[in-house]
Amino acid sequence: MERKYRLKQEQLLNNHILNQEILVHCIARLNTKIDKAYKKCRIIKVSYERNIKSGCSNLALQDKKDYEAWQHKYNCLIEQRKPLLDTLMQGYHLSFENTKGLIGQADEENFPTYKTVDTVIQMITGNYFMLE
Repeated sequence: MERKYRLKQEQLLNNHILNQEILVHCIARLNTKIDKAYKKCRIIKVSYERNIKSGCSNLALQDKKDYEAWQHKYNCLIEQRKPLLDTLMQGYHLSFENTKGLIGQADEENFPTYKTVDTVIQMITGNYFMLE
């Protein structure tokens, strides 16, 4: 992340001010985690189905537990992203298509850390923020 950009965003966050840019980058950062969890779920599901067909019940049972754990993680990440999306769409009066476009254009260099994403989510859920 560019130093000047990072310092500007940190100053805004310290004053509990959110802008469209930080919301978009936080959502994009979470989307990378969501994509990884989704891919992991698909891989484990295929392994599970293969083990069921081959009759390996112990491996299938372990795969089922792994799949359920990753599915739970995936669902939690989706729920974690929801307040960010709602704030972005409602606060800036954006349609879902516009929001998807902005997230798709997010610059990976400006993605905040996961700690910053958690801070932004806490600000939103605690309702102690202002929009720029």
